[in-house]
Parts: sequence; structure tokens; C-alpha cells
Amino acid sequence: MRRLITTIWIFLTPSFAQVDYTLKSLDRIFVNAPHNPRLSNRVFQIRQDGFVDLPTVGHIHANGITLRAFEKTVANRSHQEISVRVMSVRSSQR
Repeated sequence: MRRLITTIWIFLTPSFAQVDYTLKSLDRIFVNAPHNPRLSNRVFQIRQDGFVDLPTVGHIHANGITLRAFEKTVANRSHQEISVRVMSVRSSQR
């Protein structure tokens, strides 16, 4: 039983923690927009200038804002429900 609880905790923790993650340049994000096939189920990378270009939505500033704030911005601009997850974190510093 303890192993099952640990497994569930590990599985759920990243999704809850991600909403407060602050996006950075070169992070890769996964976007799901069920009503927009050009945007849905795709991975996008935040450019070094902090912006990401999303089809049908446009040029959006992402660097320095939380994942939740980015989701809200994209949802407002696209007028539809979307979800965003961080796929990989990359540092812009060398």
C-alpha cells in the first residue's frame, strides 16, 4: 500500500507544481487546445528573446511569467480553453 501511495504522489506532484513554474527562455512547452488543430498537441520553444509564436494566436511574451499566467494569456487571445505543460527546462545562461 505504501508503494502505491508513493507512486501516486510522484505521478501527481509535477502537474500541481507546474502551474507556479516561472517560464524562461529556451524552455519547451506542450500546448493542448482541443478546438484548434493547428495549436493542439504541439511542442513550442520559448525563444531567447522571451517570446513564443503560436499558430492562430500570435507572438506572446512568456519569459518571466508563471505557466498559469501564460495559459490565461493564450486562452484570452485565442478565445478558447487551452492547457500548457512544461516539457523541458533549459537555461539561457552558459
